[in-house]
Amino acid sequence: MTVYFINIAIILILGILMCEIKPNKIKTSAYLAICYASLTLVSGLRYGIGFDYYSYINVFRQTSKLSFAKLLDAPVEPGFAIILKIISLFTDNAYAMHFALSAIVNGVLILFVLLYVKRGQWLAVGSYVMLSLNYYGTFNLIRQYFAAIISLYAIVYLMRRKPVQFFAFVLVAASVHKTALILLPLYIVASLDLNWKTLTLYGTAALGFYAFSIEILKFVTKYAFKDYNPETSMYMTMNLSLIFAVIPFIVALAAYLLKGSLLKLDKGNIVLVNFAFYNFIFYFFATKHYITERLSTYFFISTVLLIPQIVDVFRIDEGSLKKLEELKLAANEKGINPTLQKKRMQSYTEFNESLKDSRSFYRFSLALIIFVFFLGHQFAVSTTYHRVFPKYYSIFDNQQQIDEMVNKTYGSVIYK
Repeated sequence: MTVYFINIAIILILGILMCEIKPNKIKTSAYLAICYASLTLVSGLRYGIGFDYYSYINVFRQTSKLSFAKLLDAPVEPGFAIILKIISLFTDNAYAMHFALSAIVNGVLILFVLLYVKRGQWLAVGSYVMLSLNYYGTFNLIRQYFAAIISLYAIVYLMRRKPVQFFAFVLVAASVHKTALILLPLYIVASLDLNWKTLTLYGTAALGFYAFSIEILKFVTKYAFKDYNPETSMYMTMNLSLIFAVIPFIVALAAYLLKGSLLKLDKGNIVLVNFAFYNFIFYFFATKHYITERLSTYFFISTVLLIPQIVDVFRIDEGSLKKLEELKLAANEKGINPTLQKKRMQSYTEFNESLKDSRSFYRFSLALIIFVFFLGHQFAVSTTYHRVFPKYYSIFDNQQQIDEMVNKTYGSVIYK
């Protein structure tokens, strides 16, 4: 656990120091570079962590034997097969493969934050690790969580109403994991206002699906996803406790209550409000069919964009900060009439005092977000999320003991 908490400390403490206190592009870029290194080292050097850790070694070895022309025969989607094949051109080492995948996956996420998150980049990275838990998901279900990260780029273009770019990124994500195709119809519905009419419609549809899910899924699995029969598949018959939906509910509620303010920042934020609501619905479905929790990752990952925007609602606007700085400089100007200086100091003091409540609300919002981050992270720890917790193992630990522990606890899952 120590390794995980060091990772978190880097994200939060350095985030506040480098992205909150007199931020600039150089400090922000340096912060993201440090986060990239930390995230990649922790996930890339892990050993035996995640249910599918060994499975991907097996997949890597199978794929490396195929020519590029035969990659459609690989046991994974073609986009991911190409990545594995390219890695295999440089190394056949399984540990190097996991490290390379980690570098690629986290690199795509950090690049997204650098390009598309204007302020509060540390909150975006914090959400990736501690709230959506997408980072830890990549320790296990690498393809699906990588596809979710790629889909972030699609979400940006959905917010901007640019269909060509949106569909292109969805298809790229689907080439890594086909479940990303769930995003395609959302180009139409995700921009609808979330009001009592749409809430009623969504609620009725959700309850209807929940009540008749077995019958609906029986029909669907006749023609697609035939391995996921709702009466026999482990992923369909398993379910989650309702407590798993608590954090998604908190996020959805916050997004809905702040909808007006979020839309003032950017009308495209209605997409993020809707995604927060969809995420909660899918977690609610997971109390009956576990598989829907895996689909929710395409919505939960949007908190990388949503959380910095929520905090921006309470941030003092740049115009006010500029005015405050101008008043301060005027009040401290040397060689001016004492009476004039007194008036300027009074103006500065009064305006600074008027921003006191705004500062308090902003700091409270940061504290509350950090609390929710830790709440989400602690919940992941308590549920041994994707078999990532409680203990971290690296390639430098005793691998034979780890293999024996994994086999004893989870059955024969070693593919070597």
